[in-house]
Amino acid sequence: MGDQARELLFEKKLEKEDVKGDLEIPRIAHHLLPVDEDMPVLDQNDNCWNFKSPAEKRGKRYMKRQWRNFVEKESPKTGDILRYYYDNNQKCHILAIEHLPPIGKVYSIVLQEEKQKKIHYVTPVQPDVATLVAAKENFTNHWNHNTMMNNKKISKGSAKNKGRNRPHCTYCDKPGHTRAKCFRFYGFSPKQANATSATSDVNPTPKIVKHELTIKQYQ
Repeated sequence: MGDQARELLFEKKLEKEDVKGDLEIPRIAHHLLPVDEDMPVLDQNDNCWNFKSPAEKRGKRYMKRQWRNFVEKESPKTGDILRYYYDNNQKCHILAIEHLPPIGKVYSIVLQEEKQKKIHYVTPVQPDVATLVAAKENFTNHWNHNTMMNNKKISKGSAKNKGRNRPHCTYCDKPGHTRAKCFRFYGFSPKQANATSATSDVNPTPKIVKHELTIKQYQ
């Protein structure tokens, strides 16, 4: 595009802005930033706007005026921020200003919120399979250990009993004493005789009386 065509296009844009009045932030950013080849280009050497025609120079002065008017209307804090953007001429900071998020961003935020709410409701507490298996193995190992220890105790007791030479009476054929100490063979002592008689008096054995009928009684 030639220089004359560029000047005419830029002047038409400025005339439209004059009719509309004060510039808004998106329009200021649109004029300050080189969005296409028709707009001013940022010179990276001296960090300032390099305008190639008188119309573009007039446009620069106009945009500065409109920018300052906009900054003066805002609060001091916002004005300081906007002055920082304007003085540094940083395209990324100006483009970062968002009045409303795009519809795609809003949709993603809503979906994320719904997913988070669903997670809170659909989270059944399920036991871990590995934990259950480990608990079962521990129980079986403990039970096997106790069983083995009990078997060892029983085997030790039986071995001790087998190792003893228990006395056995050859007269009454009962274990626990020999024939030399058998009361059945030598007789009971006076104390044991009294004890046996007392037990017999307490629990006397009933005598069975036979009643026989005579022939006369039977007739």
